[in-house]
Amino acid sequence: MRSTIVFIAVVLAGCANPAPSLQSLPVASVSDCGGTAVDQIEALDVAIAIDSSSSTRLPSDADVDGDGNIGRLVNSVVTDTDDSLLAAQVAEVRSLVRAAAPLGVRFSIVTYSGPYDFPVGLPVYAIVQSELTADVAELENGLDSALKRGSGGTTDFAGAMRRALQTLIDTPPESPSTRRLILFLSDSPHPVLPQPYPLVRYPNHDPRMRSAAIRAIQTRVQIHTFALGAAVHADSPNALTRIAGATGGTYFPIERTDRLHCDLFAALAASPTR
Repeated sequence: MRSTIVFIAVVLAGCANPAPSLQSLPVASVSDCGGTAVDQIEALDVAIAIDSSSSTRLPSDADVDGDGNIGRLVNSVVTDTDDSLLAAQVAEVRSLVRAAAPLGVRFSIVTYSGPYDFPVGLPVYAIVQSELTADVAELENGLDSALKRGSGGTTDFAGAMRRALQTLIDTPPESPSTRRLILFLSDSPHPVLPQPYPLVRYPNHDPRMRSAAIRAIQTRVQIHTFALGAAVHADSPNALTRIAGATGGTYFPIERTDRLHCDLFAALAASPTR
């Protein structure tokens, strides 16, 4: 009961302040990452799935809004809602987009959560914020929309995988040599599903995830997964490690969210494993 009260307090605290404008957030540069040269980036189409479930209202342990204060959870209240996990994901993806889109890399942006009650997997819970494009302004508008929409709901991995994959399938590659990737972000190591699964994390019991992974393999799309927040210290294997392993991608546990852009950029430069 206490954990439920704490979660409700966090949710209410997160709703107290509006999300920051994307334009007010500082931008990290990939030039400070080291080891990943810009000229390593090939022709790429990349779908990015951003976790916008309720838990992404929690602090990211990074000063996302650059105000000199890092948001914390104190007495069940988030002290700086602009430093949330959702805000951190959006800010780091923006850094990636600004670095890679001018090189010709096309991106689509999908945010995902999930319903509290059945049925699961409805399109409304995996939302395309930007279709596949290399237009930085259009992508930033999509990211700003993700911030304004905010966090809420459970965590439906399968719906997110399917919607992100569909944004790639719907737009043909510009050349036969174009590689296609999904960068899949989550602060949960497993999907969190509603009744009849009573909010229990099931690493293997959602057949829709398997179907989505098979379709990714058939269409030669690799899925790289990125564990944030509490998911970083989860036991392995888990759903994130399995998704990456099954599709020839890489699993990235992100200890510092303010360096997430470096790992996202590294995933673009990585050589295909299949």
